[in-house]
Parts: sequence; C-alpha cells; structure tokens
Amino acid sequence: MKKTILFMLALLPATLFAQLLRVEVPDTALQRNALFLSQIGIEPMKFDAKGVFVYSNPDIKKQTEASISLGDFSSWTAILEPGQLMTIKISRKNGQTVAAYKGANKDMALLKTEFDKFRPEKHSWFEESHPSADTITYEEAFGRLDSRYAVLNKMISKIKDANIRKAQQEKLEMQYLDNRIELYSDRDNKYKRNYTDDAPLQQLLAMIDPSSEKFFDAGLTTKLVNLSIPVKVKQGEDVTDYAIAYVNTVNRLVKNPKIKYDMDDYFLSQVLGTDSPFDVNSFWKVVNEKCDTALVHRYQFMVDSRNNTKSGMPCPDVTFTDIDGNKHRLSDYFGKYIFIDIWATWCGPCCMEIPYIEKHVEYYKDNPDIMFLSIGTDRTREPWLKKVQADKPQWPQMWVNKEENQIITKQWGVLSIPRFIIINPDGTIHNADAFRPSDDDFREKINAIIKK
Repeated sequence: MKKTILFMLALLPATLFAQLLRVEVPDTALQRNALFLSQIGIEPMKFDAKGVFVYSNPDIKKQTEASISLGDFSSWTAILEPGQLMTIKISRKNGQTVAAYKGANKDMALLKTEFDKFRPEKHSWFEESHPSADTITYEEAFGRLDSRYAVLNKMISKIKDANIRKAQQEKLEMQYLDNRIELYSDRDNKYKRNYTDDAPLQQLLAMIDPSSEKFFDAGLTTKLVNLSIPVKVKQGEDVTDYAIAYVNTVNRLVKNPKIKYDMDDYFLSQVLGTDSPFDVNSFWKVVNEKCDTALVHRYQFMVDSRNNTKSGMPCPDVTFTDIDGNKHRLSDYFGKYIFIDIWATWCGPCCMEIPYIEKHVEYYKDNPDIMFLSIGTDRTREPWLKKVQADKPQWPQMWVNKEENQIITKQWGVLSIPRFIIINPDGTIHNADAFRPSDDDFREKINAIIKK
C-alpha cells in the first residue's frame, strides 16, 4: 500500500506540468460552440460538469499562443508554455464577458487579448449591409480608439522585458496609425470625398515610409498605395484603370526594390486571375515598363492564356484519362456545348459544387445540345479514382497527370480551382471562366447560351 501511494505521488508533478491550460467557464451559454484554436488546429472545447476545460499537449516544446472562442463570439488569448499552467476564469458581469488570468504569462496574454479588440468600431460597408445595426458616430469611434490605445500603452509599460516591451510598443504605434487611417478613409468613402482633400488623413499617410520593411510588414505600405489612387479610378466593374494606376503608384512611391518586387508580384497574381472585365494588353504594356523583368517572364503565360482563351478563340486541345485508364482528347467531345469542371479531391469548394453538378446533369440528361465533363487534377490518380468509384457520378470523369495539368495551367490560365469552362460545339471557347453550378441562375444562363 505504501509503495502504491509513493508511486502515485511520484506521478503527480508530471501530471501537473503536463497541464498547460485550465479554462473555467461556469456560464453554459458561453460554453456553447466554444472552440480552442492552437498550432494543432481547431477543436471544440469539452467542459466538465463544473464548466472546466483542461488542455495538455506534450508536443508543445516552447512558448505558444492559442485562442479561445466562446458562445458570445468573444475571443481570449492563452499562452501555453511547458512547465507553466495558465488558468483563465471567464464569466459574465453587468452584461459583459470578463476574464481573470493566472499564470506566469498572464500580462502578455491579457495584452494580446486587448490587441485583438484594438480596431475601428465603425464601418460604412457594415451599415449599408445591416441597416438596423446599432452604429456610432465617427467621433465616438475615434474616442473609443484613443481609449483602447491608452489602455494598451499602460499594459505594455508593465512588461518587464525591455526588448519585448519595445517590440509591443512598435506594434501598438503601427496598429494605432492603421486604425486611424482606416476610420478617416472610411468616412471619406461614405461621404464620397477625395482622400487628397482630407488633411488629417494626408498627415497620417505622410508618416508611412513606403520603403521601410516595418511599414510594409504592418500592411501600411499597401494601404498607402491604395489610398494614393484617386477614388474615381476605382469606379466601374472594369478593373483596367485601377490595375494600371496601382502599378504606376507602386513604381512612384516604393523605392525599396525588394518591397516593390513583392508588392508587384502579389498584385499581378491577383489581377491576372480576376474574372472581371479587363483589358489585359493595355495593363501588360505598363507592367513591361514598370515591373521587374523576372515578374514579366513569370506571368507572361497568364497574359497569353487570357488572350488565347477569349470568347471565340479555338479551344486548346488537352488529353486526359478515364476511370478505366483509357486516354481521350477534349476534341473527341466537340459537337455540343461542354460544361467543364476542373477540380480536385482536396479542394473543399470544388467538392461543394459536385451535388449541384449532379442535379444539372439529371436535368439536362435528355438534352442533346449540352454535356458535362469533370477533370480531376489530383497529383496522383489514387485519391481521384477512389472518390469517383465511391460517388459513381453519372457524367464523364477524367484525370490529368502532371504534364497534362501543366498544359491546362499554362494554356487555359488555371491557377486556382474550382474553375468552370464552357466550350462551343465548334470547339471554340464560349467562356473560359464561367459561372459556378451553385449559381442560382445557372440553368437560365445555360439555356440562354444553348438558344443563342
């Protein structure tokens, strides 16, 4: 008996150290749909009868941040550290959700939680989509922002480590600048004023050094560029003028080659992938003049593919393999309209479209003018074949190998999936970036194409 007790006592410290976090939430309403977000992923929080959630993970070897999301959508930061137990007791007081922290890293956890709340509390776009929303004035929003700034300043001053204190202070100043710019520009958008006529906004923008890494990392360089483009340029569905203005503005403002390269790189990938009306050749002429030659070479195929896949152009012929291993060419199916679905088993949005395709296939099964064709792009054939054999879809299913997939990427400009393409009966392209099967007006649009 004595040996058993000693053995259990020997295990006790290890058990305690294994616990990294203890969260006490007595309020069952707050427990509802509570989530724990860590480096491992997202998992539902399971509370015991006393409202306690305990987390331990031997794989955590160093200080790590985690987040707690509760039923009222409040969020709280936890800092996990081997050998340390953090306790957070969360409750409702006077209609507000509050938390009491205990543990070695409580000051930093509280600071990061407060940082998450440090954002503008007024957005005109939110008011437009939620007319009944309880809104505040811009003056009140600025006042709340200043109050949170003061609270964060005080919290940072309590941090003992000088290096951490300095880093957090720099983060605060960047976020404070970002938030104020956001409020001023939002107000200008609401009242349709030019940013250049807003003196306070211009004073804030002048504080941004567009060639500084720290401003770039904080997202402020991109914000400066966007707010330096006249509002009128952004109007309209066609994005050509805005795209050209963006490249010219980056070239004018950003003198740091690395930052300019990164900003151009990201923007080119986005704008060349848009399905909005877009004069790609006018834009590409400016890119050739203002962007790094390496970027021009990297994205040239996207420009070529957009030109080669315009409505009425001959469709690039591609090969693929069916479930029995037989090779086919796309041209084998010319003679009717072809609605092509490019997908992969690992692509969630792709798989969400499949039930809609299935319904449309059933609806059009007796229509000789249209067919549906799915092309899987999984890196290996096995996961595609397994899903197709399990689902047994009633329309042609094809898979492309690496080389065939590269042809689709380059000739059709497919950089993201799901992607839908409509081919005319004569083998020309009708729409190289078509509407989704889940579109409410899908059949109306398809019928209009067939009749035309």
